[in-house]
Amino acid sequence: MQPDETFVVIDDEKEIRTLVELALARTGRTVIGFDDGDDALRFLSSGVPVDLVVSDIAMEGYDGHRLLRHLRSDPATASTPVLFVVEGDDVRAAIGGLSDRGVSVVHKPFDIDGLRRAAESAVLHRPREAPLRDRVTGLLTRADFDQFVENAIEDRARSGAPCAVIFGVVAFESSDAPDRDEAFRRVADIVHNQLRGSDVACRAAESAFATLHRACDHAGAAIVAQRIVAAVGHDRGCASVSVRVGVASVSGADGDAEAASLMRSAESAASTGEPIP
Repeated sequence: MQPDETFVVIDDEKEIRTLVELALARTGRTVIGFDDGDDALRFLSSGVPVDLVVSDIAMEGYDGHRLLRHLRSDPATASTPVLFVVEGDDVRAAIGGLSDRGVSVVHKPFDIDGLRRAAESAVLHRPREAPLRDRVTGLLTRADFDQFVENAIEDRARSGAPCAVIFGVVAFESSDAPDRDEAFRRVADIVHNQLRGSDVACRAAESAFATLHRACDHAGAAIVAQRIVAAVGHDRGCASVSVRVGVASVSGADGDAEAASLMRSAESAASTGEPIP
């Protein structure tokens, strides 16, 4: 860690927040603390460079899903590492599994030296480059998304936890490029709002998006797909578009599943307009 680094600490328990702030400040870092998740998110959107976020996993009106979705949707913070302070061992239930390469965990109760080491490791091993984003929508590019899918399938083989993808085909009434871009941008915002912090989304083609859901079975992904379709249908900004979606999944019983075949299955289901089970 370098002396000019800035860390943000988020925790509504004053004693824990103060302990974390003091522990990190003594290493020469600039430490900014928040007891309110909304205040923290506003600061993280302000453009001030932040090298590490240390956060409670869950607070009233705020949780790890929301924090990660906020950080990863902004190119400026897409690779900012996050160190979650959690109670108990069920991290997967809390944030859907550690699918994000920039996420690490320290458990309560923690010792000061252990916290410092965890912070140092989180910054040292932060992703060197943020995933590329589509210029229009802010979603991941297809190439980076495919890598996330491959990683998820590899993790599934080790852990046995299922994973699923949704493929969405967007049809536009207008042929005007700026109008189509604006409509697709609105669809992308709706997709983002339906995701957990551990989920990722991409612009899969000129008129298509895809999402990846770790620790999520086919039925769970189908519910998300239905919510996306319903939200698009009820959004005034999407009055000129329609969306068809398809879902595909793999579980521990699926043997040697491949990312390419999983994507093809979801795309096929979307293109044929098959009902979501």
